[in-house]
Amino acid sequence: PYYRIIRIEITTNRNTNKINNVDEFYKKFKLKFKLFDTSNIGNINIDNKYKYIIELKLPQNKLLKTNKNKVQNFIRIIKKDKLFKEINFTIDIDP
Repeated sequence: PYYRIIRIEITTNRNTNKINNVDEFYKKFKLKFKLFDTSNIGNINIDNKYKYIIELKLPQNKLLKTNKNKVQNFIRIIKKDKLFKEINFTIDIDP
């Protein structure tokens, strides 16, 4: 079946505490969006920066804009937490 994909790229400096925070984010994200197929592509080290990629797969019949807004709101709320303040999030639709 055809899927729509919402990709979240998370970047931060290569610091053990921040990397653990990204892992914690993924756990919370997976709990929040457990109705959809989420996958953790993992971490990539580029120029001493840590990049972590998460993909949310939505069936074609699900409303993409509504779910994108849910992801944005979740990130907005989670960034208020002290653990996630120095982490950058980028959302990409159908990469």
